[in-house]
Amino acid sequence: MSLRPALFLVMALVVLAAFAVAGLVTGRQLESSLLTRTEDDLVSAGMLLGDRWTSTAGMRMMHAKELAEAPGLAEALMAGDVGGASQDLTSAAEAFGEAPVLVDASGAPYASGSIPVPADLVDATRSGDMPVTVVEVEGGLHLLALAPVKMDGEWIAAAGSSTP
Repeated sequence: MSLRPALFLVMALVVLAAFAVAGLVTGRQLESSLLTRTEDDLVSAGMLLGDRWTSTAGMRMMHAKELAEAPGLAEALMAGDVGGASQDLTSAAEAFGEAPVLVDASGAPYASGSIPVPADLVDATRSGDMPVTVVEVEGGLHLLALAPVKMDGEWIAAAGSSTP
């Protein structure tokens, strides 16, 4: 082999080695940059989800209050007209695109199709709270919002809505 082809081969190997090193360095820098951006995005996602949950909880609380104060609901329950109360609540809840929830003192649903409600949430409505939480229901999770149904200032039931 003469000198010229040997020099060309050495130069080609040096250029290839330089490209390989540059590729490795660039790859590591890109990986580091992507990891940093991903970590930053994940940190901000937590804040965004927190803000979203706060606004969703406030909205759901207002919906539950409106449902619990639906015209005729408390009167129908006091008269023992569970079917009428359920129908009033269903038509009001459908306006929000939600499923109605109407429960008695033990948390048992008044109407079939309503999800069961944990007793501690029903108890919270007795003290005037309007809980908004995620509950596990057969087949998945539901966002549940409740408010007290009152007649003459007395608690008689809890009403609200749920969405899967």
